[in-house]
This record gives sequence, structure tokens and C-alpha cells, in this order.
Amino acid sequence: MEDWNSISKNLSEALGVFAKRTEQIRNEVTDALNNFAKSEEFQRLVEIFSNIPDDVQNTVFFQKCQSLKKKDLTYEEIEWLFDELEISTLEEARSDILKYIDNGNTLHNYIKNVMENSNYENREKLVIILSHFERLTYSTLRHEKKRNEGAKDMLKSELIKNNHGMDNKNLYKTVLLAITNVVFANTDNFTSVDKRLPFRNNILHRGIVDYSDEEVDIAYKTLLIFVAHIIQMNESLSPES
Repeated sequence: MEDWNSISKNLSEALGVFAKRTEQIRNEVTDALNNFAKSEEFQRLVEIFSNIPDDVQNTVFFQKCQSLKKKDLTYEEIEWLFDELEISTLEEARSDILKYIDNGNTLHNYIKNVMENSNYENREKLVIILSHFERLTYSTLRHEKKRNEGAKDMLKSELIKNNHGMDNKNLYKTVLLAITNVVFANTDNFTSVDKRLPFRNNILHRGIVDYSDEEVDIAYKTLLIFVAHIIQMNESLSPES
């Protein structure tokens, strides 16, 4: 009986110490939270979260992508986009195309076959793939081309007018906006054309004979990086996703 009384007493004392320490911890945590709520760090967090946009068009990223729609666009002005796409080399682009290609997609397979064809130089590959770029954007957006419909009007509708919200599809469409602002740039209004960029207007209308091998290699790399990312986003932009 004495043993049980001793055990009971010790247990009671231990529980008392535990309850007291728990109360101390609770008070310490409460004080810490109250102090944090009054701090400048907390106020900055409140400001950050209260300013998170609810529409992709209100983001800095969207504005940067839309800013690429300008006269006399140069290679240096799009290099930040490579960081956003997380692809910066020709080999990375080729690897991603092979990884994400939809084997049931005829156009994807055609682009892959052109890319892998050792009988073509980059000069030929650039022209061939670029000539299918409009079809690739239509296919990715699941948009059937209408009679007398211009690609730029369709893209403006799909990537700006109908691009609201903050889910993955909105972000993918914003990246596509940046890419198409480059490829479909109206170089007829440019005072000078940077031949390191795959401007569809300039290449398909004026040819590529004046491009140096170095310019062709950079333009082809850039185009393949764009194509790789469009192929990656293909599944994500499907109506079922």
C-alpha cells in the first residue's frame, strides 16, 4: 500500500510539473506570436499575401511576356525567357522534345523526324520547322483554323482575351504568348532584324540566304527551345487536363 501511495504521489508531482511547464510553453508561444504579429516582418508578409494577384494578367511575368511584342526585338532581350523555360541549349531542347513528344501526334513526329534527320543542316531544319510553327500553336491550343483567320488574331483571343485566372493553363498560355510574340513578330516594321531570332515573317518571306552559319545556329537553337516547351505544355493544355 505504501508503494502505491509513493507511486501515486510521484506521478501526481510529475503531472503537476508537466502541467506547469505546458502552461509556461503555451504562454511563451502566445507571447512569441503576439510579438511576431507586431513585427515589421509580419507586416511585410501580410502585404505580400494581400498583393498576390488573382489574375495572370496582373503579374509581372505576364507584362514581361507581353513586352516582347515590340519593334526591333533582339536576342539579348529574350535571354531571360530561356531561364523561365529552364532550357538554354540545343541538346536540352532536343532531349525534351524526345521525352515529351506525343507519339500519336503526326505533327510532333514530323518535327522530330526533321530534327533527327542527319541529311539536313540546321539551315534547312530551321526553315522546315518554322513553316509548321503556326500549325503547332493551333494544335496545342486545340483550335481549328477558320477561313481567313489570321494566327495573330487567334493568339490574341486565346492568350490575352481568354486568358484569366492563376492556374497552370493560364501560366502555360502566358509562356506561349511570349514565344509567339517573338516568332510572329511583324519584322516588316523593324528598322533592323536580329537574324539570331527565328522570325517567321522575315525567314519565310525573305529567305535565309543572307543568314550566316552562326546566326542560323542561334536561331535554330532558339526555335527548338520554343518547340520543346510547346510540346511539353501540349498535354497540360488539353481540355481533359
